[in-house]
Amino acid sequence: MTLNIDCIRDVLMTYITKKTDASKIITQADLNLEMYSEQDVTDSLRHIHNEHIGTVEFSDSYDYNPKQTYIIGITDHGLSFVDAVKDPTLFEEFKNIIAAKYPIYDLSIFVYGYHAYLATKYGRTTDDRNTVQ
Repeated sequence: MTLNIDCIRDVLMTYITKKTDASKIITQADLNLEMYSEQDVTDSLRHIHNEHIGTVEFSDSYDYNPKQTYIIGITDHGLSFVDAVKDPTLFEEFKNIIAAKYPIYDLSIFVYGYHAYLATKYGRTTDDRNTVQ
């Protein structure tokens, strides 16, 4: 299962855009991320689920079944990450930095490193975005 950080970002951003009703269930197929293979999107959802960025229920019948892969929700940890990666310029900048230093990394390292990068660059992270200064 390879890590495609661009696909993970697109999955999260698309989910947030499509999730307009608390009771609405979003499937992998609803994401309509045709620029990625179904396998890439499913692998990204597995990374998101395994690293507690979100909760995903996978198909019991097939490894890659977009119509039976349900995105239940995004965790607080995941929402913090989504908030951090909204700026595409910062995302691309950090993605290039981490790729140069670590040819192989997992999602938890990327998330931790990205928050550290924001803290170093701006003196704060998205975790304290609601703090009154």
